[in-house]
Amino acid sequence: MFSLPEFDGKSNLAGHQTERGILHDFPGLFAITFMLPRWGEKPCLFTIWNIGSDQTLLENPCKVAESEIGDLLATYSDGLNDHHNERGYKYRVVPLR
Repeated sequence: MFSLPEFDGKSNLAGHQTERGILHDFPGLFAITFMLPRWGEKPCLFTIWNIGSDQTLLENPCKVAESEIGDLLATYSDGLNDHHNERGYKYRVVPLR
């Protein structure tokens, strides 16, 4: 599990799940976005991108390039990481930069 670290330099790894996650159970999903509501402010949207999702599971083939999917996810997300935590370095401090 990923989290926003408390201070600069602290890891964004918060622990390990005890059950399989949704991206493992549904490998055809491109991403999952979590909405974090905040009192009196717009919610934050945090997305985990399933790079290399199994597109053979889709009923209709995806005609959008993987890089374009990443651009779209980055457009609406307040924080974007991938399922291998390769983009976690961007979220080393609170609030997000």
